[in-house]
Amino acid sequence: LAPAESKVAEGVQCQIVFDQGENHFESPWRPLGEKMMWGTRDEEFYCGEVDPRLRLKIYLCYESKGNIDRAAYSVLNLTTFPYMQMYEDWHVMDVNAGMGNIQPRLRLGLFRGPKPDPHDIITCTLCGLEVPRQFQAPHLSVSCPKYYVPCPHERVGCTWKGPRQAHDAHLEGCAFEELRESIYATASDIRGVQALLIDGSRADASTNAKAGEMSYIHAAVPTFLRVLRGHKRPVTSVTGIKTSGQLISSDSQGYVMSWILEDERELDSYRAHQGEVSCLLWSESFSSYIFTGGAYPDDTIKVWDSSDFSLERKMLGGGQNFAINSLASMRYGSIDADELDYLYSVDDSASIRSWDVQTGACIASASGHELGIKTIVASDGRLVTGSLDMSVRIWDPATLECLATLDCLGDSVMDIIFIGKWLLAAGTHSVRIWDFPSRQLYRVLDGSRWPLCFADGMLFCSQYDVPQNIQVWTAIEEDPSKWKVVDVLKGHSSEVTCMAWFQQTLATGSTDKTVRLWRAPSKDSLVG
Repeated sequence: LAPAESKVAEGVQCQIVFDQGENHFESPWRPLGEKMMWGTRDEEFYCGEVDPRLRLKIYLCYESKGNIDRAAYSVLNLTTFPYMQMYEDWHVMDVNAGMGNIQPRLRLGLFRGPKPDPHDIITCTLCGLEVPRQFQAPHLSVSCPKYYVPCPHERVGCTWKGPRQAHDAHLEGCAFEELRESIYATASDIRGVQALLIDGSRADASTNAKAGEMSYIHAAVPTFLRVLRGHKRPVTSVTGIKTSGQLISSDSQGYVMSWILEDERELDSYRAHQGEVSCLLWSESFSSYIFTGGAYPDDTIKVWDSSDFSLERKMLGGGQNFAINSLASMRYGSIDADELDYLYSVDDSASIRSWDVQTGACIASASGHELGIKTIVASDGRLVTGSLDMSVRIWDPATLECLATLDCLGDSVMDIIFIGKWLLAAGTHSVRIWDFPSRQLYRVLDGSRWPLCFADGMLFCSQYDVPQNIQVWTAIEEDPSKWKVVDVLKGHSSEVTCMAWFQQTLATGSTDKTVRLWRAPSKDSLVG
């Protein structure tokens, strides 16, 4: 309804436009129908297929002096609608300032069609490449040359955002890239100087205290110890065995190697799988075992004796040539004799499974993610998974019922860790920090990526623009907004693929076929 004095009075040409995505570069505006004359009659439009994971933005636009302006809008979260095959209801549209006393209403009809086949071939609307539907999200977040990405130095002031194919050209002339090492190394000192200028003498004492704290942190950052060579293919996973003091690493050729940290001596090497060993697990729950997960053509879970590396049993994982991407163990049940330890696995079939290690039987399985699950974490009664579908899901460990979903739109979830109450989900170009009890997103570390590792108040992660480098963040503050990059570990010649903290040492594996060790100074050496 439009009064005569309104800018969109009777006779003005209007148009309905919808948009999905965080910005118009991701999903250009598309009209729902032909232009119409504004009036009081009902008009019906059909907008076709929409993505229920993204907000649907509907605009009522009008022509003004050759330009298209918005008169009213409605932003809808489709995931909050009742899950019915057909849903229909009225929604009042919000009116932009200066539009007068118009009262547009929107009657939205949502029809849920059959779930599409993930193997269907679709065409990327940005670059035109044909990809299977199940790989649409990783294609956009990792490889699409026309997908808009921010500068990795966005958090320190660079405002550039453009297509991925222009990213390298931008970095060549980016002032923040030229000063990258200085910026990250001195960020805390700059903040201290700013506080000194603002707060005067009172800030002086505070700055000195923080400077002393930063000196301690810099001194505690691990330094290069040695490199372990022996793998002939990219290193895929690394973990430590506390009972024997050995470091275990695996590669894409199917080999697992064991090492002693104090020297470069390789203790043993054996062929664990016919294809890639995609993950390793040793846990105190199953201290006498080492678990390996394989990829095609040997996509199984194998249980090995941790003392002599003899094969105990083999369990069928995802089947149908789906790689076992991650393993986790957890104890749950009553405090009495019913309390047992269970093994969990996730794979590229988007399934989560629980296993009885003693019998090798699959106890239960569940699906919930739309694409392959890349990581699983089990801790303190929490079972959390991350997927290529750009989401984190929280599961009941006993029933495998999905309890909650955290959306990470814009980036796949490749690794997850907990730091206190904070859940960190790392993707290909960012790390999201969630307040786990409230399920609220608290901070995004742009320019950081998987893998993740936390130890001694330090967060380690790979660097987005230089994935062979490892960022070191101070994470001793309870508030993640105060976490800062204090150092960058350099040494690998190509992408870092895995990390583990073992015996006061950070072990990192890379596609350069090596494992590098970074030793933290002893606490006694930091005193005084």
